[in-house]
Parts: sequence; structure tokens; C-alpha cells
Amino acid sequence: MDFPLYVHTYELNGRIYRRNPYRGFRSEEEAELRGGDTADLYADDDEYDDFTGAVKMTHNVESSEEVHESEVNSSACVWGPLLGSDGSIGEGTKVGNASCDNDDDEKTLCSSTVGNRDVGDTAETGREESAIKFDPRSKKWSTRLEIPYEMIRFVIGVKGSMKRRLEVETDCRLIFPEREKKAKYIDIVSTKSQESIERCRDRIELMVMGTRERSAFTHFVSLPMNHADIQTAFTQFAELVQNDDELPASCREPAVFQEAGKLHLTVVMLSLLDENEKTKAANALEAVVNNRAKKIVDGVPMEVELRGLEYMNDDPTRVRVLYAKAYSEKLQEVANVIADGIGDAGLAPRRSERVKVHCTLMNTRYAIEKGKENDAMDVEKLMQKYGEFFFGHVSVSEIEKGKENDAMDVEKLMQKYGEFFFGHVSVSEVHLSSRVDPKDENGFYACVASFKLC
Repeated sequence: MDFPLYVHTYELNGRIYRRNPYRGFRSEEEAELRGGDTADLYADDDEYDDFTGAVKMTHNVESSEEVHESEVNSSACVWGPLLGSDGSIGEGTKVGNASCDNDDDEKTLCSSTVGNRDVGDTAETGREESAIKFDPRSKKWSTRLEIPYEMIRFVIGVKGSMKRRLEVETDCRLIFPEREKKAKYIDIVSTKSQESIERCRDRIELMVMGTRERSAFTHFVSLPMNHADIQTAFTQFAELVQNDDELPASCREPAVFQEAGKLHLTVVMLSLLDENEKTKAANALEAVVNNRAKKIVDGVPMEVELRGLEYMNDDPTRVRVLYAKAYSEKLQEVANVIADGIGDAGLAPRRSERVKVHCTLMNTRYAIEKGKENDAMDVEKLMQKYGEFFFGHVSVSEIEKGKENDAMDVEKLMQKYGEFFFGHVSVSEVHLSSRVDPKDENGFYACVASFKLC
């Protein structure tokens, strides 16, 4: 964990606690094992109960007095102070209707995936927090914590176990909206102290961060490389490799190749779980482009050359991701500041080293994903005719990994095509791209937002 040296502290039951600005992280090694641009999908829904039922099993740790959702009025929960990246508390901020001095041509919302909210409607960076309000009549502290709807079940836990634990250990009451509302918040109430609210909020935020790290990537910041010349060179490269009998079959499989229309440089991978997070990501990207990246390029498009091949691990006979190397005077610096800006917004891990900017050409994960497109078969007649088919006897003496997890042997490929030249590209904009929405009319990833660099 990478904690700042000085952070805001508070007292609870005679003990001193500190505000915890921890950001979870995915290691680069983990990202490589998960397939680079195409992260694994995790299906753990069956580990948690329906959260409506879980709430019914919980008890009131405050008193015998029943607490209803109506007691925590949404109008009472205004946006409060922002916790900076150094753990310090900034000035109180009311988020909403933020003005933008940029010209319209410098910011483009590419699709409806951002929702009906404007990109400027949220804070540029930092963590947004609801203010804690005290009601002198009921003598209760309360706040409303906004989290993605998909995360609520993790806060509740199996049969409400996590909810009960949080309530007991922080002297708070957690109130969840009715499931039908699909609301994206949790109301936190305490008769003990404001510090109890802060402690409970911290615990929930850390839980959400940890869960996000185990979630599949849904979006990424990209620099499109799907220019005509690059696509032509890539198609030529793919044909050469696929028709080269000297190469192992594992790297000649057509299914492992990227689609020419989707070629791009990956800057940072993201897990955005709802419309608010898409908006926040677009907002953070706009801020870092306008405030930092534009100063680096200084009004001149970046010239990027794609030449030569590289792979993600050290063994050329067991490769999952093969990519083209990118050469540019300012590309690395721009990628680093963009990753920093997204990390400061709490949407991605803060980098510990420079960004590995890469243009993926081949990925074994593509073959797996394509194989899943037809994951259901009608075998009724097959079972009627061949249900008792005899295949023979086999003596099993070893266990072999299934083909779906096979890596590529690119040793000879690197020897023959390691310096392949793909062409030059002038880069003048950066995209927030979606992996989960339909591709655009040019075959590229769906664009959530794009911003001009110059």
C-alpha cells in the first residue's frame, strides 16, 4: 500500500484513526496474464445473495427505534470537502453545472454511453464525498455514500453478514434503497459520533476499491492507430505470418490476430461500472489533456512510428500478447501524464513506473473470446443418434493444459519479422474507448469521449 506521509486523522472510542486514501492496484504482471487488452471475466454472482433479502435479515445496532430510509433526506446530503491525493482535506465543493472554458471542437462526446449528464458535471479529480449532517432533533449523524449499483451486494455480503459486521464495528446503521429503484447509494446513520460515520465510510470505500480490482476491464484510454496505411501494413503482416509454414501453428492461428480496424495504442485500462463513472472518467481525461498533455505536444500533432515487435513475457515460446513497438518523441511523456490524471481521479492504479505503451497485434485471448460467441448448441438429434457412441480406451499418463490457455511460440517469428515496419501516424486526439459497447462504423472500439491534443 502506498500511503501518504501526512493524512487527516480522527478519534473514535478513544483511539486515533486516519483517513485512508489507499488506491488498489493491478500489477503489470497480472494484466499480462489476463491478456493485456482483453481482461478475464469473473463470474462470482452466485457467491452473494439478493441484497433485498439480505437487508431484511439485519438488525438495528443503534436502538430499538426503527430507522427508515425517509429519515435520511437526500436533500440533506450535499457534496462536501474533497480528499486530495495527499490525504489532505480541500475546500468544500458543490459539484454541479461546472463551466468549461474549452472550445467545443476540443471536446467531443462520441456516444450516448456517458448518459444524460454533461462531462463537466463532476469534479475533475479526487474523491467526491458526501457531507456528514447532524440532526439535533433526532441526535443522529448521517451521510449518503454513492457507489456503483453493482457494488451494493458486496457491502451486504452473504446473508447480510458484511452489513452486520460493519454496523457492529463502526456503531452505524446502513440503509439500502429498495432493489427496484436500482439506486447507487448507501445511507449511513449513527447515534454515536461523526467519527463513526467516517470510519464506516472508509471501510465501505476500501471494500469497493478491492472489489473493483477483481472486476473485468470495461474501458480504456487509447490513441487510435486504425489509419489506412497502418491497417494495410498490418494486413500484410498477418498474411505473411499465417502463410509462413516455418512458424509454429500456435502463432499462425487467424483467431489470435487483432482486427485491423481496432488497432490502437493502449494507455491505461479501466473498470467503469456505471454511467457516473463513465462521466467521471471522461471528465478526468478532459482535465489532464487540457491541463498537461496539451502543454507537452505544444500545438503540434505527435508523430508516431510503429516498427518492430515485442511480447509481454520473457519466454518467446509461451507468449500471450505480441505487440508493435511505438516510437515517438513525446508519446511516452503524454501517456505517463494521462495515466497519472486517471489515477489521481481514483479510476485506475497510480503507476509505479512508466506506462508500457503498446499496439497489440496478436493475443491468445482473442481466440478464446471468439470461441465463446457460439457457446450454446442444439444437441437433441445428436444425442438421439450418437448418445451411446463408443470412442475407445486410452491410457492416461500425463495432464496437459487445454488449448484455450495455450501461449504462442514466437521465437522464429521474432527472428524473421522482428523489425517489421508498420508506418507513421500523426496523433492529435485521445479517446476513452469502451470494450463492452458495439464498435463504431469504422470497426473501432465505441468512443465514450475524445479530446484533441492540439
